[in-house]
Formats: sequence, structure tokens, C-alpha cells
Amino acid sequence: GEVLLMENTRFEPGEKMNLSSPRMGCAHPNMYISDAFGTALLLFV
Repeated sequence: GEVLLMENTRFEPGEKMNLSSPRMGCAHPNMYISDAFGTALLLFV
């Protein structure tokens, strides 16, 4: 599988993670992890 690390992934107030967003391309991560620093780790299997 592939692991994509996007640092400093932040969303404006009211915005939420949208896995079907065009910004995500064709990728559909099975897991979305966000820590207190706003770092997003998307895991692909």
C-alpha cells in the first residue's frame, strides 16, 4: 500500500475532512488520523 503524509493540514472553521473532495483526487484512504498539531496521516492499503 501507499502512505501519504501531509504536514500542517488544517481546515477553516466549519470545514471538515471530505474524503470525496476533488482535492483528494482518486484516493480513498481507509484511515484518517489527525493530531493536535494538525498533521494528517492518510493510510492507503
